[in-house]
Amino acid sequence: MTQLIFLIVLLLPQQKAPSIVAAEFKKPKDAVFVVRYELGEDGKGRLRLEGLVDKDEPGNSDETVVSDYYLKKYFVLGTRYKLFQAGAAAGSAEITDVAEATCITKSGVAKAETTVRLDLENYALATNGAQVTTHLRTRREPNEQEKAAAVARVRRFLQARGIPAADLRKVEVKHLVSTTLGKTEARFLLGSFQLQTDTHVHKLFVIFALGGDGARIELGNYSSNTKLQEDEQPGVEELVDQLDIDGDGVDEIVTISPGAEAYSYPVYQRRGNRWVRVTRGVGGGC
Repeated sequence: MTQLIFLIVLLLPQQKAPSIVAAEFKKPKDAVFVVRYELGEDGKGRLRLEGLVDKDEPGNSDETVVSDYYLKKYFVLGTRYKLFQAGAAAGSAEITDVAEATCITKSGVAKAETTVRLDLENYALATNGAQVTTHLRTRREPNEQEKAAAVARVRRFLQARGIPAADLRKVEVKHLVSTTLGKTEARFLLGSFQLQTDTHVHKLFVIFALGGDGARIELGNYSSNTKLQEDEQPGVEELVDQLDIDGDGVDEIVTISPGAEAYSYPVYQRRGNRWVRVTRGVGGGC
């Protein structure tokens, strides 16, 4: 097993996508964290572990109170956390020091022992929660048939919003994976798409269920803006990871949703044939 030393900061036929609203969610007793790789000012790679779900986190807008809570409860030297990726166990991390708190108040330094890839495009989750259930790792790149079905369905989705057919050929796949979400063989596609026309930039995060009718949209988070310069555009919502956080047998989906000056981590849970945002973790931002 490779030992890595990193910085960890705790902290188809459907014309309309279903309406997604917040719902009641039983938060697990033990906190769950997002593990995110980044490059520091010194150019060295490090991991940030940011608070996602914590049942007992103080509901206080004072960052000092929240920071003190995390330092005392989660950044005790020698504390180990289990790592997960794609719904499967992925090693562990041990707290070794306290990181400098900047705009993120939930931070600490750790060493991680893991065999999975962690980089700018590959996240993980961490928790010691006993309620978490895992399964074999089944996530992979989509095959050509799956990718074609997803792109075709996204084009239909955008066409229903009045985008001319000539522009639909420009749909870009920003990120797309194929996976199962528990101990069943049912397969889903999770991905981000973008379409830039002469006047607008259209962005979409989608969860597809695969079946005999192709790729069916169960969640379609769509946004559009007129900021055509790339450095002025808000980022597209992207997959972070999947994990059965509450132990119901089906993985929750965690994404990163960029904002103008900050980002957050929405958490989605499957209810029937649709996905509901059940909570949102606060990420970085000043």
